Amino acid sequence: MTEPPPYLYVADPAGLRLVLSELGRVPAVAVDTESDSMHSYHEKVCLLQLSTGDASFIVDPLALGPEMGALAARFADPGLRKVFHGADYDVVSLKRSFGFRIRGLFDTMVAAQFLALPHLGLADLVSAEFGDVLDKRFTKMDWARRPLGESELFYSYLDVKYLLPLAERLERRLVERDLLDEAVIEFLRLEEREPAEREFDPDSYRRIRGSRDLDDRGLSVLRELVVGREREARRIDRPSFKVLAADTMVRIAAGAPRTEGELARIKGVTPYVMRKLARLILDAVARGIDRGRPPPPGKKKAGSPRLSPRQQRQMERIKEWRKVAAAERGVPTVVVLGNLAVLDIVIASPRSLDDLAAVPGVGEKRARLHGPAILDLLAGRGRPEE
Repeated sequence: MTEPPPYLYVADPAGLRLVLSELGRVPAVAVDTESDSMHSYHEKVCLLQLSTGDASFIVDPLALGPEMGALAARFADPGLRKVFHGADYDVVSLKRSFGFRIRGLFDTMVAAQFLALPHLGLADLVSAEFGDVLDKRFTKMDWARRPLGESELFYSYLDVKYLLPLAERLERRLVERDLLDEAVIEFLRLEEREPAEREFDPDSYRRIRGSRDLDDRGLSVLRELVVGREREARRIDRPSFKVLAADTMVRIAAGAPRTEGELARIKGVTPYVMRKLARLILDAVARGIDRGRPPPPGKKKAGSPRLSPRQQRQMERIKEWRKVAAAERGVPTVVVLGNLAVLDIVIASPRSLDDLAAVPGVGEKRARLHGPAILDLLAGRGRPEE
């Protein structure tokens, strides 16, 4: 008789009610996701793995659709600890796909980083802590494909199987080393991560390897190919690199074929490309040739805040000081201050310890331990080695 799997595959409202009931009676749940970023243009969460220790679930969002909204309250409840490994990607994915807000987060990767463990990957930590080997065969598979086999589902279950006991071990060590308060600050920052809007940069062709060897006409053609490829990737919901390879586009731009016969002779132009994309490619080539040279690069959209020379010097001084302070405490630099916290400090320009503690990523403990030194550096009084 075959043993039942150690998880329940949830693809209907009845199964989801079991998940909600289990999450309502436990203090913590391990969480992981599988998405289809390698296989679609519009990335989405395809599996949500959950484990409470007593029960494990593989939830199928593609089958449940809007029913997934029933989990929102559980994810937003700070009384239910959510244990992730490398939470950044999962938090963003859950917000983008379902609008979930995450509260009560614990990240085993951040904990391992704070403890200066030699390896931060989940497989390495599971091997070191439990002596087990995680199967990584399906790292690049298309998780949107259905049906999924038992081996693929079991693989996804393993990503949550060890998280709760791993978190307990790492948290105990954080407490022993008086590092938990600083780690919690990083967990809170992860909870606030937001999905970035996907924006296409038509000037990205300039960063393609081989583009510098093209003349103006070739660059003009390459730009039109990149724009056309992006439009097609959106239309068929495939990653752009799977529509037409970058090195193939460079060869097409260099050759500037005018006919299907000329196009078919270019390396990388497969029968599939000819069948599906020949018209798109030849039209792009014609537009590029007509233009003759690419337009000047457009203005870049504002990203990180632009720092003044004074603020840049302040950042450098704080980062230099941070290395010294971390070495003195015998901890990684992220324990003293994370990179985002350094940036936020320089932008906020706090004048008092209370102001400093209120800066995102700082908090009361960091302000108490390091506040005077940081305020001196901002005022130009201290030296990094002090």
